[in-house]
Amino acid sequence: MNLILAGGKLIDGTGEKRDCATVVVEGRAIREVAEGADYPERTGFYRIDCRGKTIMPGMFDVHVHLGGGDVVPGIDDYRVSRRLDEHMAMHAYRTLEAAQRALRSGFTTLRDMSSRDFVDVQLRNAVAADLVVAPRIICSGPGITMTGGHVWPRCVQVDGPDEIRKEIRRQVREGVDWIKIMGVTGGIASSGQDIRRTQFTREEIRVAVEEAHRLGRPCAAHAHGLEGISFCVEAGIDTLEHGTFLDEVQADRMAQRGIYLVPTLLNSYFRSQGAGDPVLKEREEQLRRMGIRIPAPEERIALAKRHGIKVLAGTDCGGNTRAVFGLHGVEVYMLARCGLTNMEAIVAATGGAAEAMGLADKVGIIRPGLVADILVVDGDPLQDISVLAPFNSRIEMVIKDGRIVSHHLFGREEVSFPAPVREV
Repeated sequence: MNLILAGGKLIDGTGEKRDCATVVVEGRAIREVAEGADYPERTGFYRIDCRGKTIMPGMFDVHVHLGGGDVVPGIDDYRVSRRLDEHMAMHAYRTLEAAQRALRSGFTTLRDMSSRDFVDVQLRNAVAADLVVAPRIICSGPGITMTGGHVWPRCVQVDGPDEIRKEIRRQVREGVDWIKIMGVTGGIASSGQDIRRTQFTREEIRVAVEEAHRLGRPCAAHAHGLEGISFCVEAGIDTLEHGTFLDEVQADRMAQRGIYLVPTLLNSYFRSQGAGDPVLKEREEQLRRMGIRIPAPEERIALAKRHGIKVLAGTDCGGNTRAVFGLHGVEVYMLARCGLTNMEAIVAATGGAAEAMGLADKVGIIRPGLVADILVVDGDPLQDISVLAPFNSRIEMVIKDGRIVSHHLFGREEVSFPAPVREV
């Protein structure tokens, strides 16, 4: 369908805005961005009146765990709660359903940060082949951890430089876009582990980053504790996930080296609301008994701003029972609540994320020639960022690859996943 999105406020994804613009979509691409609302009618184009609304890029969530969808609440067994032993076909269906919830909430690109059996790679391929309608998928396969390391049931366990190199080569062979180093430190999802304690050694982290980069793959690292963060920064990691105990020294080094921070704040929001199943709350109580004080998310964002670190939107959906697929907009809301401006928070989920993922020449920005991943929002997120969050969502239309995949009419949601378009 060819579209004329006429007369809306425009947020282009780079930090720029226009008070009134028209975006013309032809096929899967943005053909034109024109000033004003008086764009002429065109044969074969469907006109949508966007006056009083905002046109902006589809958003990115750069930290999800798609495999198997949402975590099963109330189960203190990692394999069972993550459905790691269910039939792969059912696991794949759950994975697709979770991805489509993200798409309907306005997130047209997802980076998966570890899923079993390369299910994310196969979903990426299915989306690219137009077999299913889902967000664009950037995948990391199962990720790597040390023997008994953080979330070892889901990752591949490797020890020492040689095993690390071999596994990274295998994952590249299987088609991953990124390498995920999971076992840098402990994590919330691993009962009994101190989230501050380093797992992989400095040398193992260095080798992992070096081998990933040698093979043309960027590298992301799960890291809460300061020593693990310092090892990752020293090694030249591309994105640092969580960064809970980041300090001034490492923040300055991250900024100098152009390392992105993905603070994963959705969990902090629901913790502040008292939400969470008994198993998750017991794990957090366990950390308190260890004497671990989790810094407030505002502290991390303040550090990032002081030092000029670029921050990205990533929720950790699929990582714990609070982080449910479809709630991705809470991350953008939290970035703004914790210290970014509304525009900075939007850029963290659009053009900034596209840049970090190496996709700025394709998506994430409203610009002629780029892919038409577009949202139409009833209202102005620069005035009220909560219109992008599920508790106050006013996202009226989601366009992915130039096709309307979700829209709201007459107060109800209409989901119209179009028939796949395949060349014969």
